[in-house]
Amino acid sequence: MRPVIDALTKAFCSAFGPEEYQSIDEMGIPFKGRSSIKQHLPSKPKSGGFKVWVRAGVSGYICRFQVSQGATGGRSNVSSEIGMAGDVVIRLSKGLERKNYKLYADNLFTSMAPVRKQRGWNIVCRYMTCKPSARSG
Repeated sequence: MRPVIDALTKAFCSAFGPEEYQSIDEMGIPFKGRSSIKQHLPSKPKSGGFKVWVRAGVSGYICRFQVSQGATGGRSNVSSEIGMAGDVVIRLSKGLERKNYKLYADNLFTSMAPVRKQRGWNIVCRYMTCKPSARSG
């Protein structure tokens, strides 16, 4: 599966360059069949399917994505000192280094650890909604 995802990511990036304003969020892909990575997503209109982390521009074009493998493990679930959400942000931010992009994320990605790790990348602005209880980190 990894070679297919890598080929798609390369094709997406070569067909359409990333826009100045980028957003990282989760997306649900409806699927009724059987799969070990299928998840129940109660907050989505079609609740059964695949959870995918995406980085998209303001036009809605997806520049980078990562399929969540849920509790079964896999490469996308290897946790580091910045946590799962931080790892997702770091992986999806690749390619934006030193290019003056603005990156938005919702309150799932509230930790400051990815922001600190990206300081040397010169992603100029990083905006996120933040719960008062989640400001540490």
